[in-house]
Amino acid sequence: MDPDRDSRYTSLLGGVPLASDPDRHWAQALIEEALLRMGAPIDHGETWDWRTVSAISSYGEAAVDVAIVDRGTDGLALLAIAPILEWPENERLQGELGETLLRLNYEFLTASHLAIALDSVVLIDIRPIEGLTTEAVQEALVAILRTAIDLGPRLRADFALALPQIPLDERTYFAVRDLYRGVSPEAQVSYSALLEDWHARGGQTDTTGKTLRLLGAASGSVVAVLIGHASAGPIVTVSWNSLERTYGVRPEDADAFRAAVPRPEGFELTASSAHLPVEALTPTMIVALVDALALLDDAMTRAVKPGPPPVPDLHARWGLAPTAGKATLRNVDATLETCPDAVRPTFIRLIERWQAAGLAVYTNNPHLVYLRLTVPGETPGLTTTYAAVTLRAPDGKRGARVDVACPWPRSIKDDPEAGRLVETLAHLPGYTPRDDGFRLDLRDPLSDADLQSLGDGLIGLAAHYSRRDL
Repeated sequence: MDPDRDSRYTSLLGGVPLASDPDRHWAQALIEEALLRMGAPIDHGETWDWRTVSAISSYGEAAVDVAIVDRGTDGLALLAIAPILEWPENERLQGELGETLLRLNYEFLTASHLAIALDSVVLIDIRPIEGLTTEAVQEALVAILRTAIDLGPRLRADFALALPQIPLDERTYFAVRDLYRGVSPEAQVSYSALLEDWHARGGQTDTTGKTLRLLGAASGSVVAVLIGHASAGPIVTVSWNSLERTYGVRPEDADAFRAAVPRPEGFELTASSAHLPVEALTPTMIVALVDALALLDDAMTRAVKPGPPPVPDLHARWGLAPTAGKATLRNVDATLETCPDAVRPTFIRLIERWQAAGLAVYTNNPHLVYLRLTVPGETPGLTTTYAAVTLRAPDGKRGARVDVACPWPRSIKDDPEAGRLVETLAHLPGYTPRDDGFRLDLRDPLSDADLQSLGDGLIGLAAHYSRRDL
């Protein structure tokens, strides 16, 4: 017998007492027979107030507490209670969960219903003993177990959240809630420890909608971003190699910050930032990370953010005059700058030909240039724009190359005219066919004739796919 459970559940039922002898013996035998059929261990010589039966399936597990209660003039009743989850502490979550329980009771549940038993959400089924058979008792218990297995994991995933104990405006609360719903309980605990410690230091938290940002108390700058759906799992990301270049942080301040950042297992550096797997952060590491972020916040108050780089004169440097935005002009210049002298004329000539045909040049990357094409879409009346040709500068692993693609989801082998046009280019040095086009590895400079053939072939493919004269 569990006195706490008796007190909690009889309070839930408004003080209804557990049944007493002699009618109880008959009801107890009825329930024990049903429990035996379900595989629950039974000691027939034992008197009991509660029995527990549990079930496990591929969808989850659940347990049901069973008792016999005396409802006065209404007689004895079978009471089955399945704990679902603890009642959340957060008031916003409480309101959402309460509305969800009402909706589920109204729209989904029939024999059983969801209720709040002091500090828990439980699934309850109560029915008169009179007229019940062993089979009916077994069916009732199996039904509540199945319902608990179905509802329990979903409700716990949405509401059993270890939210941080800090003030959050409505928009940030929803961002935190949604982020936590997509990560493990361990990640939630680590995120909350980080948020609470940061808040205790005077820092703030805001959101861009899908991520959470930590803002420094001194600088107001973003010092870290919390991402729940990264490819490596939930992470904290901080700026790294871009601190001096992008934000104007002093080199000595940037070095001090980088030295202070902990390195949990799975720590990863990208081109501009560091990724810290949240589930690998220990409590000591979280404190160290907050200390490091405080250093960065202080450093940001001394940072002098550099102005935008000047727009290069592509005509003076390369003889090009593309119509494009400032970022594209800078990235075209950077791509050509990193190309070997033998390859650069090929890229310049292709960009010239593409622009002369009235087609768009674009890039958001300093190592490649997209020659874009707008073509009719799969849905009549709609168009789609894609990178028909990609000019790639050497990247350390591979040399310069040209990638040519047909509009997705088409394939060269399914388009005879495109196949004919591509076949005219198969003689070019470095040519490699692909299902969606071809690749040209530029190991040596192309001859004038080969460069003319390449330009003609690409413009021919663009005209074919865009269904217009170029």
